[in-house]
Amino acid sequence: MTMRVLLQLSRVITAVVLAWLCLPALAQNATVVVGGADRYVLSRHAAWLEDAGGKLGIADVEQADAQARFKPVAQNGPGANFGLTRSAIWLRVRLQVQMPAQAATTGATPGEWLVEIAYPPLDRVDLYSPAPGGGWVQQSGGDSLPFASRAIAHRNHVMAVHLNPGANTLYLRLKSD
Repeated sequence: MTMRVLLQLSRVITAVVLAWLCLPALAQNATVVVGGADRYVLSRHAAWLEDAGGKLGIADVEQADAQARFKPVAQNGPGANFGLTRSAIWLRVRLQVQMPAQAATTGATPGEWLVEIAYPPLDRVDLYSPAPGGGWVQQSGGDSLPFASRAIAHRNHVMAVHLNPGANTLYLRLKSD
């Protein structure tokens, strides 16, 4: 092989390796575009953070150092599985809410959506959604709380969130003992 061919080959290999190394970062920043469908599987687009001590709050998770530790969720089936752990698991889902074309003529707004966590045995589920004036709205559920305390009576953990047009981020804190 000539030096020219070797140089071109090394450039191609370098480009492939760089693209491969960037895949986790791209998956971590994946955004779900919400607007036209009535149902989305969010776990395929989530990033997760293990909180081994179970001490992190939403303010801690928002910090840059914690954000950098979120990893893409590896998923082989319809849902995510983190195995048996005493750690708290934080999930982050970024949403880009777009209005369907017909909304411009009807004046519809994105409004209320339901987030369903389809694993009833979770002891504690905390959902953090953006508050209208900034900050977070926290909703709590899980089988450690009385069923009557659920805003939506359902066998799974179901919580309503209001999504505004544009960027929205949801955080879920999951914990079981």
